[in-house]
Amino acid sequence: MHRRFFLSSLAALGLTPALLRGGFSPHASAPPRPAPDTSDLTSRLRTLVDAAMAKGATYADARFIHAREHIVSVQQQALASVSDLDQMGWGLRVYKNGGWGYVSIDDLEGSDPATLASRACTFAEGVGSVTSVPFVDTGRPSGLTRQWSTPMTIDPFAVPLAEKRDFL
Repeated sequence: MHRRFFLSSLAALGLTPALLRGGFSPHASAPPRPAPDTSDLTSRLRTLVDAAMAKGATYADARFIHAREHIVSVQQQALASVSDLDQMGWGLRVYKNGGWGYVSIDDLEGSDPATLASRACTFAEGVGSVTSVPFVDTGRPSGLTRQWSTPMTIDPFAVPLAEKRDFL
């Protein structure tokens, strides 16, 4: 890793002055971005699926993923890198005319669900024109929702950076 990239990465986290002084910020983690509320989330996902079905898809499913990751690395007993990633995204998968298509976007605000569905269907049609993949529809469960979170007893994002560094 180049020194300039390392320092610019730390600057984004507000750590450069602390690192240069030999100290560390106790609150290096950025606050997580709020996810859409559950009713809004369900409505948006349903709108994406309905738009794909209206574009002629045989099958469609939509998903929302929110993942947060904090990585602290040391090398030769010195802090080597710190990263705090907070990622959210929407995905739409469709089956149409013998092919699968997928589109994803990081922010659904200002995006037209019909345009995203059209793009996914176009990709599926392109795949289907080259090689047709058989699809057996076993029925669509209505209102199926899945949620998964890592089980934890201590919130890792609440642990100060200095404590993480000392542990490593």
